[in-house]
Amino acid sequence: MASLISRINRQFNYQLSWSTIILTYFLITIIILYEVHVVVVWYPFIDTPFLLHLLWLSFLAVHIYINIFMVLYVDSSPSNIILPATLKPGWKHCADCGWNVPPRASHCYKCNICILKRDHHCFFFSMCIGLKNHRYFVVSIIYLFFGVLYATIVNFTFASEVYNGFTLGRLIACFMPLPAWLIGYSTSYEALAGFFCALPLTATISIGGLVYYEMHLVLNGQTWKEAATNDFSYRLSVTENLAVVFGKYWWICFINPLMSSGLEGDGITFKKQQKKAR
Repeated sequence: MASLISRINRQFNYQLSWSTIILTYFLITIIILYEVHVVVVWYPFIDTPFLLHLLWLSFLAVHIYINIFMVLYVDSSPSNIILPATLKPGWKHCADCGWNVPPRASHCYKCNICILKRDHHCFFFSMCIGLKNHRYFVVSIIYLFFGVLYATIVNFTFASEVYNGFTLGRLIACFMPLPAWLIGYSTSYEALAGFFCALPLTATISIGGLVYYEMHLVLNGQTWKEAATNDFSYRLSVTENLAVVFGKYWWICFINPLMSSGLEGDGITFKKQQKKAR
């Protein structure tokens, strides 16, 4: 583990906040473990429903963990590219990095490095999302959304059984498990069931909003900065926009996170929207 962390830090030279990364992995892990607990309680014997639930949880866990790891591991900086010594038209000079960087690249003061086709800095992954790791970020949040949506449905169904049916008071206790437990309204197990109702529901709403916004940008060929300035210069067809982020074989990203999806481009030149002749 120490050598892995050293390798990532050495490759990127980024100021990674390992506390936020560990917290992200921890929250995902405890939700998955709780879902396994619910499935074991529901299906004490190994039968078809038990195996289907376990297969779905395993599929989600593998894709979420690996894609988040690849967000951290893949380098989206121009450190391995030979950049021109003279400033080209449309390019800009980064005084912090000492580089002449191409359009769509910008400096991140949290990562302390320039990022090619920089989308944004993700707080929970403690990493900038750019050219090479954008694919892994979007896929990870899509599978996270499906995971927390599944957890919300399963956990509310399970909590209804734990509470012997929902009343208004018991429903409020689900969203306020600690106060309900402190005043003696809920047992510790009921409070735990309530906590695992509120946590994935909150995550479903927040991650769902992020997925919607990210896919909106992807389909419009924009980064966060370009969307803020209403810049549609790089908006192409839907398939071309998908290929810019996910690669030519974009569907592979959702099947095998370790396979190449045919991502083209070097982060320096991008195909622009053709201006219509008047």
